[in-house]
Amino acid sequence: MNFALAHSERPSVRLVALAFAAAFLIGCAPDNPAALIASAKEYLAKNDRNAAVIQLKNALQKNPDLAEARFLLGKALLENGDVAAAEKELTKVKNKTESAITFEDMSVMARANSLAFYELLGDASLFNTDREKYAAVSMEDILEYSRQIFDEKNSNTLYYRRTN
Repeated sequence: MNFALAHSERPSVRLVALAFAAAFLIGCAPDNPAALIASAKEYLAKNDRNAAVIQLKNALQKNPDLAEARFLLGKALLENGDVAAAEKELTKVKNKTESAITFEDMSVMARANSLAFYELLGDASLFNTDREKYAAVSMEDILEYSRQIFDEKNSNTLYYRRTN
């Protein structure tokens, strides 16, 4: 679960804590995909997209199933003007989704569960259109929805209070 950082009256404390956490992650496990993604986020915050792309590609070499890394890589490539590479990342995500749907429905029980789910939604024939819907998603659609979803206005702040 992700929580937005609490807005502090002392932003320098927050920055130092964030830098310490990132340095700790990177220092302890430079080959850890999570550390590589954290490093890439730091580069993106500094507007160094080329360095972020390198870190994200390294993270994806370690674990090609990291959705966040794939999203950030596609976004960074698109912002760098490399539309072809960004489209390639989107195609990888689409292929992975189609593969997951296909293999998910290989057993009779899984297929029956999927049909029951779509019947609960009101139309069991929707079961046959899943793949086409995922294939129809464009890079612009993903970017637009990601801008809406990852808007700071949609985040929550969690405050911890000491009980002394």
